[in-house]
Amino acid sequence: MNIQLFDWQLIVINDLSKLYYNALGDQLLIGVVIFLLITIIFQYSKKVHANLEAYNNQLKFEQVVNQAVQLMAVLDLEGRILFVNQTAVSMIDMPSDQLIGEFFYDTPWWNWSQELISFIKCSIEETRLGGHPKRDVIHYDLNGDVQHIEFSMSPIYNQKIKLNIL
Repeated sequence: MNIQLFDWQLIVINDLSKLYYNALGDQLLIGVVIFLLITIIFQYSKKVHANLEAYNNQLKFEQVVNQAVQLMAVLDLEGRILFVNQTAVSMIDMPSDQLIGEFFYDTPWWNWSQELISFIKCSIEETRLGGHPKRDVIHYDLNGDVQHIEFSMSPIYNQKIKLNIL
């Protein structure tokens, strides 16, 4: 009779140990899953924060540049427009989203003069090589009035002193 009781207790103890080990394994699995979720959330929040900071910086840049009285555009290394300020847009009465991605020399600011188009193309190449071309140019506003403008183009370098944009 004692032997059966002992066997029965041994079986219960074995079952409890299995339960204990299963619970421990489940706890470990849950811990790993929680750790991975926390890591993913942390990485995602860092990325969101970086994107938000970049967006805020872009917004500040646009606010400052859009208040300037100068005509301003930011070009990629090929001479395509990445950004153009409101002053420049208002001169040709064309939405900026229609200008983004266009070659600077193919825009309404220059399309009335083949000489200016050639000058802009040469200026883009000169700037890409580190130059700072300048020249007085003429623009016609929406009323057809002549506007004398000092044109200049400068390279913009990133932190690694690599040419980034024009």
